[in-house]
Amino acid sequence: MNYRVKICVKEVRGYCSMGYKPGDCFLVEKYYIRDVGRGICLHALASMLTLLPPFLKGVSARMLGIGKEDDVGYVQRPDPGEPYTCGGMVVFKSKGEKIKEWNAFSRFQPREIFAILALALPSPNCDRPDSCSSLSNPSSSASTVTGSMPKP
Repeated sequence: MNYRVKICVKEVRGYCSMGYKPGDCFLVEKYYIRDVGRGICLHALASMLTLLPPFLKGVSARMLGIGKEDDVGYVQRPDPGEPYTCGGMVVFKSKGEKIKEWNAFSRFQPREIFAILALALPSPNCDRPDSCSSLSNPSSSASTVTGSMPKP
């Protein structure tokens, strides 16, 4: 099972050169970063990179040592702020949620999948002419795919 991880700014201590504010979010799904908005700070991303792949595969945030709940973890951008730098520390909350796997047939009902496969793989030993009519008549195949299959 795959997860998507929503990463939101929880807290900013000091000055964030990226301009992050609490509530700013982006989404990581599979291996893609989506909904970036103002962009991603490379320092923040670097602090997350070793934890994101296992979190995206469903490893518990508790097991990773980044949270007290299974699906919620916290990481921070490694900038100590004043008096050492002119930056600051940003704390990110990561929330994982399961996503349904999608494949080419996931939007179809089982009997519709059967009809599609029947169209793609014609049977050379068709013993009932009425069950093979959709193979020889392309205009009838559209109704088969949408779900109105002929009754045996």
